[in-house]
Amino acid sequence: MSNTLTMAQIAQQLSLPESTVRYYRDKFSEWIPVVGEGRHRRYQPEAVEILRIIANVLRNHGTPDAVIAVLSHSYPRTIPATIPQQQTAAAQQQSESGLVEAFQALRVAVELQTQQIAGVQEELQQLRTQLNTREEALVAQSRATVSPVAVARPAFWQRLFRPHEPESSA
Repeated sequence: MSNTLTMAQIAQQLSLPESTVRYYRDKFSEWIPVVGEGRHRRYQPEAVEILRIIANVLRNHGTPDAVIAVLSHSYPRTIPATIPQQQTAAAQQQSESGLVEAFQALRVAVELQTQQIAGVQEELQQLRTQLNTREEALVAQSRATVSPVAVARPAFWQRLFRPHEPESSA
């Protein structure tokens, strides 16, 4: 821990008031590497460079969002290490029963969704059948309404441009 720094030492290296450096530390704490807790907090040497970048961006009329963008691009976020607390047997049993209840509720919801999907699929199949039946009826009706003469008779443009047949001499 001999190479760690206090907030006062960092402020002195940056030639900034300690209160300003503390403000930067609090505002952008996710990127400041720290060792220890409370009054025993010490900062790793990388913290000086990170705080220098923060000060430069804000000094050049940057916004806190700009600082976050620069820090996110260049440095990883630090996550404070927490010691997991041991659960009592009763708390563990209660959490397990909560998980069982949640799993059962999820299973019921999945079964309900499965039934709804099956109903939608059945309805879709019925609609397809109705559509095919109506389409066939319309095709049959359109064929019946078109006169056989109109079908056999060539179109106007075909009659207009039909080559003349030579008259036969009889």
